[in-house]
Amino acid sequence: MPTKRYTRTWCSTCKEFTLHHKPFEQEFKCKDCGDSSKTYNPKDIPDDKYREQIERWKNYNANKIGNLYLNFASSNSSFLGSSPKVEIIEDDLGYEKRRNELYAKEQEVRKAKKEEQERLKSLYKGLTRNDKCGCASGLKFKNCCQSKINEIIY
Repeated sequence: MPTKRYTRTWCSTCKEFTLHHKPFEQEFKCKDCGDSSKTYNPKDIPDDKYREQIERWKNYNANKIGNLYLNFASSNSSFLGSSPKVEIIEDDLGYEKRRNELYAKEQEVRKAKKEEQERLKSLYKGLTRNDKCGCASGLKFKNCCQSKINEIIY
């Protein structure tokens, strides 16, 4: 028996997360109301329902490998008298994309911080405590920038 695949996503008509299916090459349709639009504004989704769906999506991803094994093992069983399998694919509501964007921003910040550390290391390289400070203040390094530089670099 073929597997029926449904995607749980937000239905703008039902105002709820419902199962949508895509028969053949047609557009997604809500299983409850038959609405065919899959576009929605994430800001229209209530926070509690949004968090609930993200948890379902995380659990779905965590169990994906186990489900693949179960599907493979059960596909070898008898096809006679068995009902069609139903697979529910959870919608991430753009969570993955936002998470990747945040990760990219964090990477840029880390890279900038590392470059600043390298610049300071090269600027103050070889200075001892009693040498004149590298910032040209005229003070000894120990009285001027040593504590700030140690905090930044280490």
